[in-house]
Amino acid sequence: MNGIALQIGIELGLVVLLATTLLRAWRLERALGQLRHDRGALDALVTGFRGATESAEQSVARLRQAGTETGRDLARRIEHAGSLREDLGFITQRAEAAADRLEHLVREARGSALSPNQAPGSAQPGGAASTPGARLANRFSAEDFAPSAVSPPEPAERPRSAAERDLLRALKLVR
Repeated sequence: MNGIALQIGIELGLVVLLATTLLRAWRLERALGQLRHDRGALDALVTGFRGATESAEQSVARLRQAGTETGRDLARRIEHAGSLREDLGFITQRAEAAADRLEHLVREARGSALSPNQAPGSAQPGGAASTPGARLANRFSAEDFAPSAVSPPEPAERPRSAAERDLLRALKLVR
C-alpha cells in the first residue's frame, strides 16, 4: 500500500501543480490580451500625436512665413513713413520761411516794423511755442489778416512755389 499511496500522492501533487499552472497560464493570457488591447490604443494615440505634431509643424512654418511677410511689409511702411517724415519736415521748413516772408510783407504793408525785442521766428512773451503751428499762431493776430493788411504781390516778383501759392490761397480763404 505504501507504493500505491505514494503514487497517488505524487499524481495528486502533479494535478495540483498542473491546475496551478493552468490558472497562471489563464491569467497570463488575460494580461497579454489586455496588453494587446492597450497596445492598439497606444498605437492610435501615437498616430494621433504624430498627426498633431505634423499639423503643428505646418502651422509653425505658416506662422514663420506670415511673420516674414509682415516684417517685410512693416519695413516698407517704416521706410515710406521715413520719407514722408522728411517730406513733411521740408514742407514745414518751406511753410515757416513763407510765413516769415508773409509776416515781413504784412508788417511792411502796415507801415510798422518789428519791435527790437521781437525777431522773426522768436516766440511771443508769455508762452513757450515749440511747434511750428504754435509759432505761427503766436506770430499773427486776427488784424494781420484783415483785408487791408495784405497788399497784392507786385508783378515783378519772382515766381511763387506751389507751397507759397497754396499758403496764399489759404490766407485768402480765411478772409
